[in-house]
Amino acid sequence: MDHSNLGGEKLNRTITIYSTRGGSGKTITSLGIGVTLAQKSYKTLIIDVDIEAPSLLHLLPPQSKKIQYWTDFLEKGTELELKSLMQPTKFENLDIIYSSSPKMGLRFLKGNADQWWEQALKHSLIAQKQFYEMGYDFIVLDNQSGTSMNSINNLILADISVLVVRPTNYGVGATELFIQELFRILKDMKPREDLFVWNQVPKVTKPQEKELLDKFITSWTKRLESMGLKHAASFPLDMMFNLQLLNDMVENAIFKDSEVGEKIEEFVDQYILNKK
Repeated sequence: MDHSNLGGEKLNRTITIYSTRGGSGKTITSLGIGVTLAQKSYKTLIIDVDIEAPSLLHLLPPQSKKIQYWTDFLEKGTELELKSLMQPTKFENLDIIYSSSPKMGLRFLKGNADQWWEQALKHSLIAQKQFYEMGYDFIVLDNQSGTSMNSINNLILADISVLVVRPTNYGVGATELFIQELFRILKDMKPREDLFVWNQVPKVTKPQEKELLDKFITSWTKRLESMGLKHAASFPLDMMFNLQLLNDMVENAIFKDSEVGEKIEEFVDQYILNKK
C-alpha cells in the first residue's frame, strides 16, 4: 500500500509519547499506537528512548539474541549502521529499536553531560532523516519520564507529542509545573501538535463515584488545555487487557479485541492519520 501522501501531505511523522512520572502506561500506549499503525499497513518503527528505565525489552523481547541498542547509536553516531539496530517483531510492518539496561544507560548521564546530549541530538536528527529515507511512515518514541536532556531531545524530534496521564493525585500533581518548564524550553522550536490522553480511567457505575470521577477529569482537562495541550482521548482501565500483558500475551488480538485497543485505534485515526 502506498502511503506517500496523507491528506495531500508528505507522510513522515514522529510521535513522542511521554509522561510526568513512571507508571502512567506510556510504553503500552507507545506499543498500542505502533501496532495500530502497523495493522493499517503503515511501516512503523518504535524506539525505546527511555535509557533510564527501558521497558520494551521485557514487554516485547527481541527475536534475535545479538542486538545493538539505541544508546550505542547515541554515543557512536554514524559509526554504527542504523539497520544493525532495528529488530523485526511478531507484528507485520512493525520494527523496534531497543535501549540497553538501566546501568548501561546511566553511564551516559555522567561526565560532560551537556556536550554529550548536544551530540546525541545531532545523531538523533541524522537517524530520523535516514529512517524516513528507509521508507518508514511513522516513528514512535517511547520517551523517558520527567524533564531531562534526553526527554527534551526526543520532544524536539516530535511532530506530535502525547502526554499520558493517569487520573490519580500523584499522576497529575506535578504535571502543571512539569508542562510549564518543558514548554518554556521547547517554545519557538519546530511546529508540533501537543496532545494529552487520560489512561487507565476506571469504570464506575455508582452515580456518586461517577460524579467524583467526572469532576476530577473535567477539572484537570481544563487545566491541561489552558497550558496549550489538547485532550485527545481517554483509555479505560481494562483488567483483561492488563492481565494479558502481565502474562506476556502481547498479540494482535489484545489490541484488536479489547476496549483499550478500540480507543487507541480511534485516537490514531483522528489525531495521527487525521481521519474525520
